[in-house]
Amino acid sequence: MKHRRKIKGLLPHPEWLAQNGYHGLVTAMRQHPEAFAHIEQSHKRKPLTEHVQDAKRLAHDHGRLPYPKWLLRNGYSSLHYAMFEHPDAFAGIKQASKKGKCLADHLEDAKRLVCEHGRLPNPWWLETNGYRCLARAMCRHPEAFARIKQLRKTKSLAEHLQDAKRLVRRHRQLPNPLWLVKNGYNNLYNMMRKYPTAFADIKQASKKGKSLAEHVQDAKRLARKHGQLPNPQWLIEHGYCGLNVATHRHPENFDHVPQKRLR
Repeated sequence: MKHRRKIKGLLPHPEWLAQNGYHGLVTAMRQHPEAFAHIEQSHKRKPLTEHVQDAKRLAHDHGRLPYPKWLLRNGYSSLHYAMFEHPDAFAGIKQASKKGKCLADHLEDAKRLVCEHGRLPNPWWLETNGYRCLARAMCRHPEAFARIKQLRKTKSLAEHLQDAKRLVRRHRQLPNPLWLVKNGYNNLYNMMRKYPTAFADIKQASKKGKSLAEHVQDAKRLARKHGQLPNPQWLIEHGYCGLNVATHRHPENFDHVPQKRLR
């Protein structure tokens, strides 16, 4: 309880912000620190040993330590700066090559990811999880990856319609285009743009956005289903970006809805 009272009211650590959908806020804090100087923040400077442990964990998870831009975008800016200041401390950790990997290296990464996931994840997942160069290599040399089992395949219009109907059953409506692209349904989105009449009867997220009252109703429904309103990361990942924004812009309208808050 003492720990909770101490943390309450503090701005969470940048890593938490990045992992919970606040990438823009992390970027703004990094570019304009003076504007946030008056806000009490929970993060503290980690010792070098902890940064080394973070680097080892990331290298284990990704097969190598992701490149600097990924670290900065995903809340590991302090780790990036520690690597710059103390390169010798990270010399034994496998890192993304500054000069870039060769095609054979990318193929090895792809095979390892297939072993971990059952098949090679879609390009969006690769881009956002430190494998941007692998995604580019796949686009430039598709024939080299033809024998590797991949998440994506060419679907017919009828199959895309079935996917759309399945998503409607899960989300009560077809999620917005941003959610579709971020969650590997970019081909479905492209098919919707190419054949809009085929999807005319499928309930879709309104382009003009929902009203505040509609967002409140969604929040109540989700709270009843889950016992409480899920955290922001869950909302974003499940197509409720608008609801997530509404809870931050109009918190007083959601005070009566039990919410899950990460501390």
